Amino acid sequence: MTDYDRPVALPTLQWGVKGRQRALLVHGLASSAATWWRIADGLAGAGYHVTAPDLRGHGNAPHTSSYRLSGYAADMWELGGSWDMVVGHSLGGTVATLIAADQGFTRRLALLDPVFMIPEDRFDAVLADQLSELDHAGDADAVGARHPTWHPEDAALKARAVTQTSRYVVERSLEDNRPWWYLDLLGDVRISTDILSADPANGTLFDPTIGDEIARRNVRITARVLRGVGHSIHREAPGAVLDVLLADQASHRR
Repeated sequence: MTDYDRPVALPTLQWGVKGRQRALLVHGLASSAATWWRIADGLAGAGYHVTAPDLRGHGNAPHTSSYRLSGYAADMWELGGSWDMVVGHSLGGTVATLIAADQGFTRRLALLDPVFMIPEDRFDAVLADQLSELDHAGDADAVGARHPTWHPEDAALKARAVTQTSRYVVERSLEDNRPWWYLDLLGDVRISTDILSADPANGTLFDPTIGDEIARRNVRITARVLRGVGHSIHREAPGAVLDVLLADQASHRR
């Protein structure tokens, strides 16, 4: 482990009663643990004890000099293993897949529009789009105007989350991991995995055609598209996400 990969202690939010099935929720770039509120509440209502950390440089977590995926993953390991389910959105999906490749971390993986590849000819545009979110720091009305299908609470929580990160964190999280090409992580998956991608017409960051091909090659992976839904799947379609997460629970238990 290099100094850049040295873990930091992550603050967490908790939902549900301890001693039941355990779920870990990993948020995306310029977001926070609190933004999982509807998914976490739904899982807790179904009997899960839910843990959601603030990633390094986000929420109330420490800021660091490096934002390599290996560092994000090292932080996750400090939260322990043997999760019944790990759910990751966007950047969180990439990090979740990286750590799920290690046997014993989780029994099930769910990825919400994960970011496994950013072509070089699109990299600068994606970075600019991510940085543009910082323009609405603390302004829930502006976030709501940009995302009219979101619940007002999602807009408020996202606006607050943006104030808790920085341009440096966003830039380094992308640049420190460039070239962004991590599809091979899915080849290491040996557990039941659901991939939910946004509708290409609404701005997905995960190509559904690649998801279909991966699912054909790996019987443990199921890939599907949520039509009419954008990148922030858990905000725009929390009910659909919970339907997938809670389907056939018994088949994913020990």
